[in-house]
Amino acid sequence: MLRIVSRWDEAQAEIKRICDRTHDSTSSNAEATVQQIIHGVQRRGDAALLDYAQEFDQVTLEAAELRVDFAEWSAYQQVPKAFVDAVRVAHRNIKQFHEQRQPKSWVQFGEDDVVLGKRYTPVDAAGLYVPGGKAAIPARC
Repeated sequence: MLRIVSRWDEAQAEIKRICDRTHDSTSSNAEATVQQIIHGVQRRGDAALLDYAQEFDQVTLEAAELRVDFAEWSAYQQVPKAFVDAVRVAHRNIKQFHEQRQPKSWVQFGEDDVVLGKRYTPVDAAGLYVPGGKAAIPARC
């Protein structure tokens, strides 16, 4: 739904509402933690996994315990093939669905030298300009 906001206080309230909806402190903290874990594992490998197991699960493990032993592998072998195939299909479908949601630039050449397309270019920040001398409100949340 398109809403036309014409008053300064409405614009401020709307930006706050959108920011609160999309970027609460919980999701920001979770994203930062996930990035830290990914970088830690990339840099330190199994040592980082052991540290994170201790930090988040309060479990002290040895490096050898990260390996999948024969009994665990045997359990996987006992899972019905139809179930494993269904999980793989679901994984593929979910991945394709979310890949389609990402904006992609495109161009199409039509007849009579007509060129159609859409180009996505990231910006450093976005803001709101309200005529009448009010300063812009950065849309970074």
